[in-house]
Amino acid sequence: MAGIIRRTHESVMSGSFWGWIGHVFFVIGKYFTFFLFLTVFFMIGTIIFNGTAKGETQVLATRLDTTISNTKILSPIYTGLKDTLKFVNDPTVIERSAGWKSEVDNNKDNQNLGLRFIRKFSPIKPRILPNEEATLTTAVEISSLKQDSNIRFSCTSKNIEDGVIKVSPNEPVKISKNEIKRFDIVCRIPGDTFKDLESGLQVAEKKIKLNAVYDFKTESYLDIYTMQKSYLDNAINHGINPFEKEINPNLNKNTGETIPITTYGPMKLILRLDYTQPLTEQGPFTNDNTYNIGLKIQKTSSSWFGRLNKINQVYISLPKNFRLVDENFEEVFDFSDTNYEGDTGFKKYKLNQKKIDELNNQCDLSSKISQECNDLYEQGFIIAFTKFKVEGLDQPTLLKDLIRAEADYDFQAEASSSITLVKSFV
Repeated sequence: MAGIIRRTHESVMSGSFWGWIGHVFFVIGKYFTFFLFLTVFFMIGTIIFNGTAKGETQVLATRLDTTISNTKILSPIYTGLKDTLKFVNDPTVIERSAGWKSEVDNNKDNQNLGLRFIRKFSPIKPRILPNEEATLTTAVEISSLKQDSNIRFSCTSKNIEDGVIKVSPNEPVKISKNEIKRFDIVCRIPGDTFKDLESGLQVAEKKIKLNAVYDFKTESYLDIYTMQKSYLDNAINHGINPFEKEINPNLNKNTGETIPITTYGPMKLILRLDYTQPLTEQGPFTNDNTYNIGLKIQKTSSSWFGRLNKINQVYISLPKNFRLVDENFEEVFDFSDTNYEGDTGFKKYKLNQKKIDELNNQCDLSSKISQECNDLYEQGFIIAFTKFKVEGLDQPTLLKDLIRAEADYDFQAEASSSITLVKSFV
């Protein structure tokens, strides 16, 4: 501090007013940056401690996590540091995330898809006696792509049996395609639920969690270009780029890479094809002429509070002259349960139930610890790497088509709050 005062005094005495102003702002910026990082590390430490802490510390950690995640200045730094910590604990995080690029469909009709908490989840009376009933409320708005979606609500608290805390509405709420609903959620905790305070305690914090589980349908499509091998070779030999006249914002004409488009929502679906297009009937391998394609479900952004609950159905639709080569998928001919009904230009394949069960129970079938499983369903995972063949190409020119994918899943949206239990009001 003495050094700062001395340098500031010297700048003033030398008559360099703007130098003095610049130095002051530099010092302020330096200490602000230091304070910012110190705050972030303190918050991360608090949230990590939250896993074992009780009472006020646990509630404070939840509030800090929510606050910093919604702060524009702190959120990018905070998210990056959390990702770094996840990588230290689980180095496969990067492997599961690398290479999966997509563009989210953010048109005006999709901006409100999914469930949003439009009012903070909070208690009517933040301080209650042990024998008093506690009531917490919030409001939600939901819109869905599906023909029929159902939302189920529940309220829970640590060491309280399921069903003790009453929630309204207590029956599943149905919402139709393109319908938007807005309504209140109420959680009621009967008096004496938390019993007496522990010996010697005059006050204790109790965390209440609201879960909203709803089914959602997400889609992804990827532009695919094909050309007969002999015509493609001839064009390249004459220095002709087959994409020279193609207009497509999702196409890199130099690499032949196309970026998939995904539905806006809590979890997005991503198609991944790591080959230079256009594709040909010969494929990249000389032994089986197949192309590999990946499918992943992934959290759209950190603004969605919650996690994947389970996968219900998965479909891949290919152009008519493509054929999927995978024993985990079976071809189906009923398009009524997808958004592609009546589109006869595609072959539709459905992931079998055995593979879906493995995805939903992968933590039960592995040695992953609890935190790894939480990260898996919080961030998303690879559904499948599968193969397909391109058949019946005879066109001398470039042909554009689509590969489509669709997943029906349950998402568990979450909100939390706390009540303060006091032995008596003073």
